[in-house]
Amino acid sequence: LPILKYLSEGDELEFTVDNPNLTVGRDAKTNRLCVPNNHISKNHFRIVFSEGKYTIIDNKSTNGIIVNGRKVERSRCIY
Repeated sequence: LPILKYLSEGDELEFTVDNPNLTVGRDAKTNRLCVPNNHISKNHFRIVFSEGKYTIIDNKSTNGIIVNGRKVERSRCIY
């Protein structure tokens, strides 16, 4: 299974992507993975598994998502 790495202000967290539709955000009630950090939107992004590939999709969050150092709205993930 792929690993999601979260890096912010010296913090590094790793999460296993164990769901074909993983939602990530600050709100524990509406997301499968809750990241309690003010830089993360309430419903920040999701990772979807489809056609044998993972895609990370920004949910129009305030700060966006960064994949391999680039800010993106959507990105196919290599796994």
